[in-house]
Amino acid sequence: MVKEAVDAQKTKFAFELTELSLKVKAVENKLEARLKAEREAKRSQQLWSAGSSLLAACKKGDPHVCVAREIRAIEAAVGDGDKLVLTVLKSIPEQVRKEGLVPESVLRERYHLMEKTAKHVALVELEGSPMPVYIVSWLQSMLLFMRLSGIPQKDIDSPIKTKKELEELDTFDRLNYARYWIEQGNLAPALRYVESLEGASRVAADPWYKDAKSHLEIKQAAEAVIAHATALALQYI
Repeated sequence: MVKEAVDAQKTKFAFELTELSLKVKAVENKLEARLKAEREAKRSQQLWSAGSSLLAACKKGDPHVCVAREIRAIEAAVGDGDKLVLTVLKSIPEQVRKEGLVPESVLRERYHLMEKTAKHVALVELEGSPMPVYIVSWLQSMLLFMRLSGIPQKDIDSPIKTKKELEELDTFDRLNYARYWIEQGNLAPALRYVESLEGASRVAADPWYKDAKSHLEIKQAAEAVIAHATALALQYI
């Protein structure tokens, strides 16, 4: 009888111990989930702040804006295995990390200088051309500087053209289209038109194109980080 009573108590105790262990585990899980939510909420704030700072740097007026501090802030808020932010960081050009980026206002000003040069050499081949060609090309740019640059509505509705459609445009049309989109604050289609330039015009546009491409990559990276931070915040509210 004593043995049976002891066994019954052992069984009861084992059951209660298992039940208590499950309750403790549930509490631990809830606590861990809460701590994770707090960590992610804090990280989302850090990412949003760093992304906003990087986006603001794209609009500053200095010829070159150092963004190393903003990039380090994003790196510090990566967290464990955040593939999206890691991918964004990998997309940032090394040149931007070292030399900074050219802001939007400066790109807009420099575009007009680049456009003028590119139009002057519109007829010149990539390898160069005889002097008469340079003269004719320069005269053509002077005669066409008043050329109307109206953009058809269909091209405004669909700014990104195929390679075949771009080939149907001459240098002046491509530059006029690019200028229109720059003035609208839409750099992506402008880059597409500038990239399609040929010959000496493409060479003349190359420095501006590289700076503008880096600027767009940084801007898109900042916007991606901000969107990701907002999604994190909503997930862990």
